[in-house]
Amino acid sequence: SLLTAFNVRISGIARPGALAVTGGAFLDPPAREMQIDRGVALSAAADADVLATDGQAPVIVSVSQGRGLFIVVGSLWPFLGAGIGQAENGRAILTLARRALAQGVVAFDEYHHGAHPSADVLVLVEQTWPGRALVFAAILTFLYLVLSGRRLGPPLPLEVRPARSSLEYVRGFAGLVRRSGRGEIARRRLRADLHHGLARALGLDPATPFDRVLATIGAQDRTRAAEARAIDDALARPLREEQLLRTVAKIEELIGQRS
Repeated sequence: SLLTAFNVRISGIARPGALAVTGGAFLDPPAREMQIDRGVALSAAADADVLATDGQAPVIVSVSQGRGLFIVVGSLWPFLGAGIGQAENGRAILTLARRALAQGVVAFDEYHHGAHPSADVLVLVEQTWPGRALVFAAILTFLYLVLSGRRLGPPLPLEVRPARSSLEYVRGFAGLVRRSGRGEIARRRLRADLHHGLARALGLDPATPFDRVLATIGAQDRTRAAEARAIDDALARPLREEQLLRTVAKIEELIGQRS
């Protein structure tokens, strides 16, 4: 839109290489040649002055406006650090800027070269002093909380669980055995407890055959021997959980009886 306001248009691609400059435009300091790597060709109104061409079309033109002068250069190369030293680019650019220098004020629009604030939050934090101050304050706050032992949230209430009874463990173990389908493990263990417990109560070797243990008990108390036989027979076949728990209680009661 700025070029349109001064009747300047882009007409094509400029030919890279040396530019033919107008001798009367570059006298102080004198410059006879400019160099570009790539650029655009321009077209302007009849009242515009052509300052340099690529041999086919204008590349630098100027338009007078009141007391001012609007200059359009179709290439960035003469203004860059790598291009300003080629040919007589530096002298030519100084000549173009001399009229502005005489006014004492020179302004450069460097927005497209990246000299503008970034929208990236990380760039603002890393490359601005307010951002660095915020990061420093956050680090100090975190270190203070860690070193002082302050908690970072509300305290969690201590969950106090009541003590579990032995019956809960027995039921839990029975449930695991039932779900695994291996009830014979518990029944085999209970039969061993019955046999060894009765043998110890009689003062016999725990490895004594159970029939001999029953005969010894029967010589003193036939009812107790019959009950022990009934418990042993019950443990030889599958039992429900309730029956298994009642059998455990009977074994403890039977072993605890005095001969």
